[in-house]
Amino acid sequence: MDESPKQAAARIMRDWAGISAGQPRLLDVRSEVMPTRTMAGSGRGRRRINHWALCFVYELESNRRPIRRKAWADLRFVPLSELRTLPIGRNHGDLFFPYLAPRGRA
Repeated sequence: MDESPKQAAARIMRDWAGISAGQPRLLDVRSEVMPTRTMAGSGRGRRRINHWALCFVYELESNRRPIRRKAWADLRFVPLSELRTLPIGRNHGDLFFPYLAPRGRA
């Protein structure tokens, strides 16, 4: 790997979202195994191939809006109160829902 997770979070903030000020803060590291549609082997040894994801969850507080890039269909800040109602691909909500509780509460 050419960069640490912290460097990657800063690059995404800067290069993808166009936000030059702020410091991403690591909230959690999550490991998930998800089944894919791919099968391997044959006969009794036939099995589904899994995908393993190692997720570094960062938070960024900023008063600047992200810059919309061509690669993004939608890139915006939303109030935390609305986050649970948004359709999020691959159900990635499971990665950040634990952090939606008010600060200081478990």
